[in-house]
Order: sequence, then C-alpha cells, then structure tokens
Amino acid sequence: MRVLTCLLVAAVVLLPSVQSQVPQEAALVTVQAVNQPIAEFVNYLRERSGANILMAKGLEAQVTLSLREAPWRTVLDLAAEQTGCVVSQRGGVLLVERPPRVTFEFAGAEIKTVIDAIAKVSGTSIVSAPDVEGPVWLRLKDVPWRTALDTVARTLGFVVVDEAYGILRVVRPSSLEAQLTTRVLPVRYLRPPPTYAPQIKSEYALKAKAAASVGGDPEQDFALLRALRNALTSAGKLEYFATNNIIVVKDIPPVVDEVERMLARMDVEPAQVYIDVKFITTTNTDALSYGLDIGSGGLSASIGGGSMPTRLPFHLGPGGWNGGLLASTDPAGTPGLSAAALEGAMRYGTLDFTQMAVTLNLLKEDQGTRIVQAPKLLALDNQEATIFVGRTVRFAETVAESNQNGGLTYSIKEAANSPVQTGFQLYLVPHVIPGTDKVMMTVIPEAEQLVGNSAELPGFQVFSSGEGANRVSIALPQVASSTLVTTLLLESNQTAVIGGLIGESQTDLERGIPLLGDLPIIGALFRSKQESNTKESLLIFITPRILRDSNDMARFLDAEERVREEAIQAEMMRVMGAPTGPKRAVAPAESGGGN
Repeated sequence: MRVLTCLLVAAVVLLPSVQSQVPQEAALVTVQAVNQPIAEFVNYLRERSGANILMAKGLEAQVTLSLREAPWRTVLDLAAEQTGCVVSQRGGVLLVERPPRVTFEFAGAEIKTVIDAIAKVSGTSIVSAPDVEGPVWLRLKDVPWRTALDTVARTLGFVVVDEAYGILRVVRPSSLEAQLTTRVLPVRYLRPPPTYAPQIKSEYALKAKAAASVGGDPEQDFALLRALRNALTSAGKLEYFATNNIIVVKDIPPVVDEVERMLARMDVEPAQVYIDVKFITTTNTDALSYGLDIGSGGLSASIGGGSMPTRLPFHLGPGGWNGGLLASTDPAGTPGLSAAALEGAMRYGTLDFTQMAVTLNLLKEDQGTRIVQAPKLLALDNQEATIFVGRTVRFAETVAESNQNGGLTYSIKEAANSPVQTGFQLYLVPHVIPGTDKVMMTVIPEAEQLVGNSAELPGFQVFSSGEGANRVSIALPQVASSTLVTTLLLESNQTAVIGGLIGESQTDLERGIPLLGDLPIIGALFRSKQESNTKESLLIFITPRILRDSNDMARFLDAEERVREEAIQAEMMRVMGAPTGPKRAVAPAESGGGN
C-alpha cells in the first residue's frame, strides 16, 4: 500500500495545477489520492497554493480524494473533515489540527455547567463572566469542542474571546465595549490610488467610466479602508497612515481579530504580467511591366521645312521662275543664283523621327516595407500600464495682420493643433484569472508616423496659395495612424496574432501603337502593359507571461540574461567571421558504458 501511495503522489504532482507561491483564494488544484498521508497531502496543497499551512504535531491520518480543478481551500477543508481535523486561521497562517471531540446531552442544564464540561474534555482554560448564566438544552455527538463551545455561547447571546496563552473568555458582547483593544496592522501590497495614472488619447478608444480621482483622498478612494470599517462596531475606530502604509484598529477583541483575518486574506502579493508585443506594419508592391513601350507621350514624328532668302512680295526680278523668287546676289545683276550659291542659301525640309521612342520593356519589381515596434512591458495584475516610444513634432503657422499703413505684417506662431506625436504607444490592463494560468487583457496599441512627401520637410505636406509676391505657403504634418482596441484571453506564454490585411490596391496600365497595336496576334508586339499590386498589412503579436512571485521573476530574468548573452556572442562571432550555427554538445568519453 505504501508503494501505491507514493505512485499516486507522483501522479498528483504531474497533474495540471497552479504553479504559484502566492496565496490565491480561488486557485484550482486537481488531486487524485488514495490512502495518502495527510502530511503529504497538505504539503502538496501548500506548494500549489503558496499559503502558510501548518500541521499539528503527531497528526497521522490518510486521505482519499479524487477532485478536478477544485479550489484549494475547499480541498483542504474536505480533507480535514474526512480525517477528523479542523482548519483554524490565525492571522495569515492556517493550522490543521485534530481537537478533542465531545458528545453531550443536556436538558435545561446551566450554561456554566456545560462550559465546565467542555473545558475538562478539551483541557483548555475557559473563564466565564459572572453574568454568564441561563439554561441550555443540547444534544451533541462527536463535535469538535471549540465548535460546541461557540455554539453554546451564541445560543444565549454570549461571545468567546481569545486571550493570550490560549485562555478563552465567555462574556456578554456589551461588556466588551469597555474593553477595547488596539492593534497595529501593516499593509504590505495594497495601496491607495497612485498620484499618476496612465492614459491614452485616441479617437478610437474611450474610457467606459471615469477613473478614481488621481492623487485624491485615500480615505475616500482606498476601498480596503471602507471594507474594514464596515466590520467595526459602533465604538470601533480605524485609522490609516499613508506614509508607513499601516492601519491602526481599535475595537472589541473579536472584531479586531476579524479585521486582521480580513486583511490577511486581501493583502496578498499580486501577480505580475510580462507582455511582449511586436507591432508590424508591412507594405508590399508587386509591379510587372512587359511589351513594346512607346512611352507616356506615344509614338510621334515631325517634319521641318527649309529656309531660303526671298524678295517676295517686294520685288519681281527678270529672268526665269527662280529669278522672281530668290534675291540676286550677283554683282552684275544676273538673275537667279548659281547651283553652289543656291545650295548654301537654301536648306531643304526633312522628315524628322528623332522624337519617336520605342522601348522593349520586360521588368518585374517587388518592393517591401516593414516597420517593427517591439515594446516589452511589466504590469501588475489589474493595474493599468502604458508605454510610449516616439517623438513630439511642433510646427508653426503664419499670421497676417494689418498695420497702420494699410499693409500686411506677417508673424509666426505655433499652430493651434501643434504639437503632433508620432511613434508607438501601448496601453493595457492585464487580469490574471484566479486559479489558472490564463490572462485576460484589454489591449490598445496605436502607431503613428509622418507620411508627408515634402522634400524640404520630410513628413509634412506643403500647401501654397497665390502668385508672385502674394504667394503664401504652409506646411502641415501628414500622419498615418493604426489603432487596435480589443480584449483577449490567453494562456501564459501563448502568442496571439491580431490584425491582417488592411488594404489592397491594383493598377493596370496598357499602352500601344494605334492600328498596329490592335492587330490580331502580331499586335502584342506593338503594345506594352503594366500591372501593379500593393498590399498593406498590420500584424500584432502579443505574448503574456505570468510572474506570480519573486522566484518566477528570478527565473525569468535569468532566462532573459541568457538570451542577451547568446545574442551578443552570436554578433561577436559574426563580426569575427566565425560560424554562428548551433553548438554541438559532445559528451566526454567514459569507461564502463554510456548513457
């Protein structure tokens, strides 16, 4: 049976469970135990829940339970009930013990007699006030003595007060009003709302409700104080000291004990979520051009006429026909010109094809643009966080004002909608689902960049008006923005891809020689065609990782340090020209066999 128990314990450890060292009230565990010692069972719950659980000395019992994804505290109570134990809480510590049990039957017995009987069975020091009196009818069978004592006291309107050294007092609640006790309770993790809170300004994301007043009065904004004050009696007081983050409570002992238990259950170390985000925008253009390209101006031809000297219409000289057309340069007045003189004086017209351009164009272009932002953010559970990486661009505008002479005076000042911010901002609110390794996140990534095509001011667009001296120009920023607002549920270390194709445009251009380009079959030799396809995509990769305590944080930092060292080593090897492939581990030779 012992061997079987050990195997079952190993199986329990391998089952899905919460790997946490932080007490989580709703943490879920899966158990399959048959005749498992309660000490091993409680140790398993302690490791999985992160709670402080102690075992009473000499406690021996065996647990048989088969539960799947049940709250760990419920599992602990069921195991204690099955083994005849009880779970009591003292501050932030749970104690599993097996108190003596009582079996009584009284009919109209005095309450002090019953209390005395319970004290003898339990071996506990119990003190009763003089005004504790009244008859009691009861029949109890195998009930823990403390449960029996509390039940008997409440039946007649009394309370049981825990004192030092395990002494119990049974008194009337009204008598405790003059016996107030004061206790100082440190608060470890809970805090009032901070002075500063993250925000994101976007026309695509609006707050669902107004946030608590930032940097306001802790008495009004700290929900913990309101919850604890509701547990006080009319005579109780509770003060909070923000500088030291401590609470001083003054009330009757049972109420002070209850306030301390409430604080211990709520003031636990919160989980942290490490979020790795990659924000990728891509633009891909595929261009294909083929055929006989005649250019954007088409196929053109020109003809130019010659030039010659003439005396028309002023003089008609004698002689042949050309004598009436050409001016004579012969000193003797011989009409006409010689052949040599005529050739030099006249240039004949020519048919000019120099403006015609025919190009055989076979071209395929593939242009790609990839913009990557990779912020990493560490945020507390249920706390807002944001990161902005970018720059602030200020721009001016020209102001024209009339002067005393009736003219215009120009001045420059910062524009009304200046500045404009460009870059990347990530806003998120993580929420770790209790008892699981799942994270629910509200994520708002936003990327903005300047896209203006001005040569003088990159990212700006220049607009002009007027002519000459009245010409006025203004440069305005042109911003392209990509924003996503979503809420998603992911496992720890699971990556989600959000986004996709956000735009696609296709352009077709066909040119050809008239008539020839329309001929069947051979017309393709006199045509050209251009095809262009542009795709714009937005991809966001989000990977959360839950860090529940300092141990998880230390392991995470060690892993990140190893990644950085490997990256540095690989870069050094690349610069030095050495191979950067994966290292091959070679096991040293050992005598007497291998692994």
